[in-house]
Amino acid sequence: MRKVPLIDADIHALIVITNIINMWGKDDKIRTIANGIITSKNADGTWAIKERDYISEINTVYKWVDDNVRHTEDPYKKDVFEYPLKTLELKAADCDGYVILIGSLLQAIGYPIVVAMTSQDIIKTLSHVFLLVGCPPHNPPKKISGWIPIDAITNKPITWIPPYAWGIWRKV
Repeated sequence: MRKVPLIDADIHALIVITNIINMWGKDDKIRTIANGIITSKNADGTWAIKERDYISEINTVYKWVDDNVRHTEDPYKKDVFEYPLKTLELKAADCDGYVILIGSLLQAIGYPIVVAMTSQDIIKTLSHVFLLVGCPPHNPPKKISGWIPIDAITNKPITWIPPYAWGIWRKV
């Protein structure tokens, strides 16, 4: 990611988002929800997602959130950072709400998380966040560029990265 001039609000938002994920990624309710998402069984009693099929786990969490949370904007001229249980109650979130929810769910089942702040367009202002997920969770790639991107508001598959993906990032 390229270096850009940062404003205090960008740094503050990145810190708030990572702190929320770090706190809720250890929460028992979030861990129960995350485990419920990935532990379904087939009719024959076998696991729907095989153990240590990390890509399928990440994708299943992503798709579950996409199926259960609608993309909406924050209130006019106000940036809101909601806790994951509030997002699930509202069934709505903007990009940072998705990042907080998916990041918390994945962290609760063992995945290292990075929050990336980037531009949504060629204007080159930091206005969007997405996730990078370390996979395999017990030994993620040494370079962040090898982590799996998730941009939940796009309806694109995991591994898709925003075309203007430059900016700043912070490990959770």
